[in-house]
Amino acid sequence: MATAQTESRRLAKLWAYTAVPEKGGMQYAASIESTPPLSPAGVSGKDAVHVHLILRQHPAWGQNVYLMLDNEKFDCRSGCPTLPVSFDGESPKPMKATIPPTGEPALFIDDDRIFIQRILRTKKVAIDVALKSGGRKTLVFETGGLDMSHLPGAAKKK
Repeated sequence: MATAQTESRRLAKLWAYTAVPEKGGMQYAASIESTPPLSPAGVSGKDAVHVHLILRQHPAWGQNVYLMLDNEKFDCRSGCPTLPVSFDGESPKPMKATIPPTGEPALFIDDDRIFIQRILRTKKVAIDVALKSGGRKTLVFETGGLDMSHLPGAAKKK
């Protein structure tokens, strides 16, 4: 029992939540960093490569799920129309994805409603991506501690 509670607390601490006023209302977001980190051993601070999975509720843009990179870019030269996504070790399934036209280091998972419904029932999500300087990588997120009460209006568990 104590071990399960300790693990539950550990998973919950992996998530960061924000609530920011925006024109038209509040923007709510939940963010978690991939494990293990993408940076090689010994690289830290401003030079480190981080990738976050972000679930966002925006008053104008609605619900979004996306990956955000620091100090790296996704390699979508040949397109990134789908991403292989695996929930709790299942065989990866393609999910529609897009790079924003703004050139930001973000990659949106267009199947956000399905993704959120699945993430609510899983402990770990793996997403395969291509990085400009790092080749193909599998990003792993320990999502079991997500608290949806921080994202009012998001897709609910069915």
